Amino acid sequence: MNYRKPVDFDGMIFIFPNKEIRSFWNMDTFIDLKLYWLNDEKIVGKSDLLSIEKTKDPLYVSSPKAVNKVIELIK
Repeated sequence: MNYRKPVDFDGMIFIFPNKEIRSFWNMDTFIDLKLYWLNDEKIVGKSDLLSIEKTKDPLYVSSPKAVNKVIELIK
């Protein structure tokens, strides 16, 4: 990601062609994020992804079920 606050956007949306368990990590992520895991239009879970500066080591978060969309918002 390589962004630091302030940024001129609120987050990103990832749309995948298939449904599967998705994992995100915080390597090169210097902003705390909130992830919303979606199965089509339904939110099936949410996760906090802290910056690498806070965790010091890579942190992985995974969707609770197979999803095809992820919304990543800056906290």
